[in-house]
This record gives sequence, C-alpha cells and structure tokens, in this order.
Amino acid sequence: MQPDEGLFTRQLPGDRFREQTDPVLQLENINVSFDGFRALTDLSLAIGVGELRCVIGPNGAGKTTLMDVITGKTRPQSGKALYDQSVDLTTLDPVAIARRASGASFRSRRSSKR
Repeated sequence: MQPDEGLFTRQLPGDRFREQTDPVLQLENINVSFDGFRALTDLSLAIGVGELRCVIGPNGAGKTTLMDVITGKTRPQSGKALYDQSVDLTTLDPVAIARRASGASFRSRRSSKR
C-alpha cells in the first residue's frame, strides 16, 4: 500500500458532490433490549464519507447487537438508522440492506477437520 492510499476506503465518483461531514450512516438514539436486558441504550453514531470506524469492547458490550441493527438482523425498539441520509434501515429486511448499503461477515470459530 502506498502512503497516500486510504486504508480500506476509496472515494467513489459521487462522493465529490458530498461534504466530508455528510453522514453516510447515522444512528440516532438506538435502543435494543432482550427480555429486559438493555443491549443498546440511546446509542448515537454518525459515519461520514470516507470515514473508517472500529467497534471494540468487552464481551456483552453490544458490538454484535450494533452490527445486527445496521444489517437489519435485529430491529431496535426505538431510534433511527439512516443510510445515505434518507434510507431508513429499520424498515428494510437484511437482503435489501445488503443490496443497498451494508452486510456483515463474521469469522467462524469452527476448525475444519481434515
């Protein structure tokens, strides 16, 4: 990788019309609970054009739940998840979200038997 190359992201032709601060993904006051356990409470996050964000934290911190909300696997009880400032991800199924915006792939902990 050359020093001037971006890490994991590259500008798309349509990005030249956007401001760097325009959110591509915006989560506002997301709340998710499972049987009374609050997995996400009033979570807000904005990711701008070309930004790279990492989600880290201990087990049980809500990382997977956050990704599940973004990819449509889990519906929040309240809050908004907007893609490209106008597409409400909470109204789409996971396949429609993957076609338009994002998907997730998790590494498997299974070892292959040979």
